[in-house]
Amino acid sequence: TRLVADATEIGSTGSAKQVADKIRSQIPPDRPGDFTQALMELGACICLPGGAARCVTCPLSTLCLAHRNGNPEDYPVRKAARVRKIEVRTAFVVTTPDGILLRRRPERGLLAGLWEFPHVEGRLDEEEARRTAVLWGASVPVLRALPERTHVFSHLEWHLSCWQVCASSCAIPDGWTLATAEELRDKYPLPTAFIPWLDQLGDCGMMGVSESDGRQDP
Repeated sequence: TRLVADATEIGSTGSAKQVADKIRSQIPPDRPGDFTQALMELGACICLPGGAARCVTCPLSTLCLAHRNGNPEDYPVRKAARVRKIEVRTAFVVTTPDGILLRRRPERGLLAGLWEFPHVEGRLDEEEARRTAVLWGASVPVLRALPERTHVFSHLEWHLSCWQVCASSCAIPDGWTLATAEELRDKYPLPTAFIPWLDQLGDCGMMGVSESDGRQDP
């Protein structure tokens, strides 16, 4: 690509064949192995793809269009790295005496059909998180912040904060469920984005909360 200043994006459809077609006519029929070995040595020692090309010592510099144009580092042309979208979200681990509140993701799209802890867009403070938990039917919620974490997908980053919500009871919205610790292991496997919080739950875990004063039952 440097020798002929070929700006075709490597890795694109047909790019390897184009390069092979250009080289094939130059391969000496009586010494194809030596020719191939020479190209490999050139790429390993002089015309370095991941660093500065050593044009001063290159035996092909007088033939190289990229050297002549003064821009050998512009080749080979690679596909630009895709910039990941960042989403800030607040997750909730709502625990009740009957289990942990889960909801199911849509059947299409990211993490399709998997169960997850409910979460909302944005970073919620304690009061905002409490109001959200109450809207979901959590009774007398007691909140505890869990460690923040980042989960990286190929095209997306979730920047996650999380509140553990201890509730004496919880309404179950349509399509949601309460899962016991055993069911979380066997029936409702969670996406890896949420699993670390299971080991970071406070003492209220699966315990009840007093209706009268919101304090954890002994």
